Amino acid sequence: MKRLISLACLAMFCAFVGLINTAKAETNEIRIGWQPAAFFEFFYAQQEKLFEKAGLKPTFVKFTTGPPMLAAMKAGDIDVTFGGMPPFIAGVSEGMDISVFCFLEVGNTSLIMQSSEEITSANQLVGKKIGTIFGTSAHWTLMKYLNAERIPLKDVSIVNMGISSLMPAFTNKDVDGISIYEPWGFKLMSVGGKPFGPFVGANGYEQAAIYWGRREWMANNPQTMKMFLAALDESARAINTKPEAGAEALARYAGMDRADALKVLTLGRECGRRFPHP
Repeated sequence: MKRLISLACLAMFCAFVGLINTAKAETNEIRIGWQPAAFFEFFYAQQEKLFEKAGLKPTFVKFTTGPPMLAAMKAGDIDVTFGGMPPFIAGVSEGMDISVFCFLEVGNTSLIMQSSEEITSANQLVGKKIGTIFGTSAHWTLMKYLNAERIPLKDVSIVNMGISSLMPAFTNKDVDGISIYEPWGFKLMSVGGKPFGPFVGANGYEQAAIYWGRREWMANNPQTMKMFLAALDESARAINTKPEAGAEALARYAGMDRADALKVLTLGRECGRRFPHP
């Protein structure tokens, strides 16, 4: 259950800070980087002011995707954030002093093709133009899929795009398909896109959905972090009880239809991964 995973994260963080530092006086201020992605527990907590109710003084800094968050983290402009694993790995490879402190769920990316393409096999992707956001989980998944299907990268045109360019490029048919994470996959389907490939559900293409932050800041603010995780845990329990509430929160912050947001939320119930019934 998501509840148990949240508590395990709290215990993991307590062990982490216990090994590193004893805290000084804390202000309970926390700068949180966020993006429109399917992190229901975060958006519900933000909507219901659970962070403030837990005693925090949050500042919410909006981004469009993961790589810009990495730059902000490197500059010390945010304290914690969430998203897929690739930006975090990129930060570690650059020598940044960062750490994962919570692993809450498994998320999926989608490969959405133009309905006119009628793609039925991976080999039909040869010669196609596919947009994605370099350095994200969606980019990683696409590369892994093409490699697994033994399709040379030179035979597929992979285009790096900004999140704001995805919908216009797709609706104008400037690309044949887009590899992207939710909720954007559902948005593309709402304008006629068709999902292709083994990306949804339990398969080898799941992506870790993580919370991570600056190690030194977290070590110096353990009580603030406990409050943050407690708010996420309360949010997860509320969504387990009433999934519609989580869907409403995602729809509000991601600018999508509530019904589609609920579909994103319940994707993992078939494989027992995302917000299962308590």
